[in-house]
Amino acid sequence: MYKNIKIYSLVALATLVLVGCGGSSDSSSTTQVTIKKFSQGVENLTDAQKLAYAVANQNKLPTGSSSKKSSRDLHPQSCTNGGSMNMEFDLPDPTQMTIFFKDCVEDGEISNGTMKLDGMSNEGEPSKITFVTDFKVSGDENVFVKKGGTMQRIKEGAWEKMILNVEMTVNGVTHGGENLIYKSKESQDGSYISFPISGKEKIGDSAYFTVDTSYDASATPFKEDKDENLQKGGLFKYKDKNNHKVELEVTDTNIVTVRVDSDGDGSFSSDEISAVDLVN
Repeated sequence: MYKNIKIYSLVALATLVLVGCGGSSDSSSTTQVTIKKFSQGVENLTDAQKLAYAVANQNKLPTGSSSKKSSRDLHPQSCTNGGSMNMEFDLPDPTQMTIFFKDCVEDGEISNGTMKLDGMSNEGEPSKITFVTDFKVSGDENVFVKKGGTMQRIKEGAWEKMILNVEMTVNGVTHGGENLIYKSKESQDGSYISFPISGKEKIGDSAYFTVDTSYDASATPFKEDKDENLQKGGLFKYKDKNNHKVELEVTDTNIVTVRVDSDGDGSFSSDEISAVDLVN
């Protein structure tokens, strides 16, 4: 169930609108802790474990900076099964436009809402998306994007940088970014790497976690192979709402070890370490 959210989730919406229209760390292995599984339900996970899921799937969530599925595959430029999708160019600047969806039906999904696209390229992709109204997609997947949310994409050579100020709910699970900046890159072999630079992030009803800017996550990015399996070695660091240390480390294929210094003593004791299986 949760795997399906990973594949569609926020990136489906992001690509839909891209249509061409400090202390020491315990390096305990996962064999020393109980591994929780996402198939057991998100309600059974801690806030930090939910965060592990979110950051491991940036390229597949609605807030992801890229998608291996093209925007045209996800949503064409018409509503062939009913409703309407109207475009207004903000002339005289042809790189700005507004799209209005009203009961737009395509492939069994209904879209409603208004979004503004800025910096349209010759390929029909905007550099910034602003949700002018609440945006809803209902059908096999149910997506809600809160009014005022923005996603901005900046190309830096082979890299993409995403600046996210958005809160969305996908199939009942909330994912949010507040001044959240990620960099990502997809290689020719289909593998993918990403890391956070700054900002805040949450998933579910958890509080926001703040990216620890004192740590250079570009040295330990999260890496996926061409089959979307998370590879051992990635490490991200955050601060929780109490400014205590939080670490997420990929300690085996698709396994993330979560460390939370809940008592704020600057280290991770055995009861502050857990692990999650991102697939099962």
